[in-house]
Amino acid sequence: MGRDHSGLKNFHQAQPEKAVLKSDTSIEPEEAADAQSRQRIIGKELRRWYDSIVKEPVPDELLDLLQQIDKRSDSES
Repeated sequence: MGRDHSGLKNFHQAQPEKAVLKSDTSIEPEEAADAQSRQRIIGKELRRWYDSIVKEPVPDELLDLLQQIDKRSDSES
């Protein structure tokens, strides 16, 4: 049962042959400030999220596995 890839073929055919990334130099200062503000907010949220994950305790199952690995490493030395 093969998948029908005709939709993908049509999608690729509809795309231009060469994609060109352009630098938009027409950004107004207010828009640039808004973009920087959004980036700061996203950065703060990502740091807050990361910090909350780092503070979570390591599950006992993982600690047990790490101890088993340490024991094997010591016995192989």
